[in-house]
Amino acid sequence: ITSLHLFVTYGVAALMYPLGFGFDGFTHRATETWIAQHGFILPKIPLYIGQYVVIVFLQKFTAIRLFFLDVYFVPVLASLFLPVFFDQCGKKVFSAVRGSIATVWWLPFIYFFTFNLTTPFNILLIFTIIGILTLKQYFVGQGTIVVPLLVAISGLFIHPLLAAPLLLFTITGWCLKNNKKIKPLLILYFVACTFTVPILFMAYIYATKHIVPTLTNPFTQLNLFFNYFRAPYWYAPDASWYWQILYRGEWLIPLVVIVVSAIGFIKDKSKTLIDYLFPLTTLAFWFGGFFLRSWVVFPDVHAMEQGDYPLRLLKTGLLFLLPWGIYSFVLMGKKMGNFIQDRIDQKMIYVYCLALLLGISFLLTLSFYLSYPQRNQKVSFPGYNVSDSDFKAVAWIHADNTDYNYVVLSNPITAMAALQNYGFAKYFSTSQGQISYYSVPSGGPFFSLYTEMWREGQKKETMIKAMNLVGVHKAYFIIPSYWTRFSSIVEGAKKTADQWVSIDEGKIFIFVYKK
Repeated sequence: ITSLHLFVTYGVAALMYPLGFGFDGFTHRATETWIAQHGFILPKIPLYIGQYVVIVFLQKFTAIRLFFLDVYFVPVLASLFLPVFFDQCGKKVFSAVRGSIATVWWLPFIYFFTFNLTTPFNILLIFTIIGILTLKQYFVGQGTIVVPLLVAISGLFIHPLLAAPLLLFTITGWCLKNNKKIKPLLILYFVACTFTVPILFMAYIYATKHIVPTLTNPFTQLNLFFNYFRAPYWYAPDASWYWQILYRGEWLIPLVVIVVSAIGFIKDKSKTLIDYLFPLTTLAFWFGGFFLRSWVVFPDVHAMEQGDYPLRLLKTGLLFLLPWGIYSFVLMGKKMGNFIQDRIDQKMIYVYCLALLLGISFLLTLSFYLSYPQRNQKVSFPGYNVSDSDFKAVAWIHADNTDYNYVVLSNPITAMAALQNYGFAKYFSTSQGQISYYSVPSGGPFFSLYTEMWREGQKKETMIKAMNLVGVHKAYFIIPSYWTRFSSIVEGAKKTADQWVSIDEGKIFIFVYKK
């Protein structure tokens, strides 16, 4: 029943977004489709291959449509495995007599861990949770190092840049369990774990692009890091009081997680010095996120994406506090059970339990709401989701040509629609390397020109620069209706374009430029 409930929590996205949910999933699904059709994809970069191989294998083995296998993979994986490992941790580590499986609801309460989208990062998060809980079992003599070690090694084939700290965490745990020099090893581990991800990211950028990332003084860039703790631009300053309370509570959830876990850690009388590996890892991830955001500047990467991976580190760090979050709930469950039996009249027990269940359900419902795109008085964030209008726009462009001798400047969302329908159809060889005919990734030269088109005036010269870059004579500029200054951009482009068309009564405009 718990697994079924979790599947509904995470799987509802597949029902509500039949075209596909999110953004990253489209890229990975297009790659899986290409591998299924051609046997491989070039260039052969080993990143994410762990996900691709499994999905393609399942598609060949079951003959189920790859789209459904990809969409439901993570929701099924999370709903089947997480309750089992939470239950085992509660029973084997903290001696919970019953009800330990209910501690798995601690995870959906933390709304930003959303296992509703199949991406290498989400799969790695599930592996990380399993590794953390099984390593804690190993520490108390209720498990073997084999399971967390296999999980960490498997993670390297799914998302190596972020799985490396998990492997370091697991190996250090084994060393601590079998070594008397614990304090020096903990200090060495903290330093290594803090800088592992920033150094790996720099090495990857250099190896793939032969560009050395720029290093800055991190203490002069503190504002970049503290921007994570400010409300994003899509939060309205004014709204009804109940919306204000909800979104104040949203910011309190990470603090509640830290406090509840800290209480469990303090109350755990059986903990030893090696258990400090867990909170130290949390701190190391947070410091690593700080340095990755304020110390390293990645060339040719859009400003919004500069902060994506550091934010992932900040969030992932909370996972290493999970064992003591579980322990806090085990303690609270025991105390509530004793309170009900000793102080509550037998006739009122059911009323008391019902009120408790309703309160927990209410909190989980709020977190469920926050974990999906929202549109209300306070927040207008429909999410990075491809719409039917995007598919119609790319279909119109595709039908307007007999070959792929053109380029398209669009936002990445529309480009994902083209990627799903036509795959990696065309790349141009240029002095800047292989460039897709659509403006992806967002750090590429086409996206810079797209930004120039909607920010600095809709000039034909900008489109000609895009055409000259790859040697074509036709280019398309796409602007969706939700874009800032949409009306003025459309009016400006109408004056410089050779042709234009409206999709779905103005939801998207396509402008055609020719040399």
